[in-house]
Amino acid sequence: MKKIFITILSVCVLAFAATAQTAEVSMDAVKANKAAEKEAKAKQKALQNENIEKALKQVGASDTEIAAFKKALQEASAKSNEIKKNEALSADDKEAQLKANMEAKNAKCREAIGEAKYKEFNKIRKEQKIAEEALVAPYKQ
Repeated sequence: MKKIFITILSVCVLAFAATAQTAEVSMDAVKANKAAEKEAKAKQKALQNENIEKALKQVGASDTEIAAFKKALQEASAKSNEIKKNEALSADDKEAQLKANMEAKNAKCREAIGEAKYKEFNKIRKEQKIAEEALVAPYKQ
């Protein structure tokens, strides 16, 4: 009887040890996946900034126009982040404020480089966004 009890106890201990190691390995895999996703997003952001710069130069924007355009983008991004973090707003209010912020951003960008250049810029950016999304697509779940 003692031998059976010791055998069962040994099997349980080994099973527990094996399960603990499996959980540890899966945690490492999750961390590695998150790190790869974070790196891919950083690459996408850098590529996005580079492509915006290229598109602005392609449409013939001057350095001062480019600076004003980028300032409008940064201000809109900061305001969007504030709206998203504001938990006092309902989902509908957030959506409305984000839409208004986007329209204000678009107006400032149009003003910065001019209507004709802005339309051409948007055409170029639509083509560039396809390539940018392909970079992060494997990491989206």
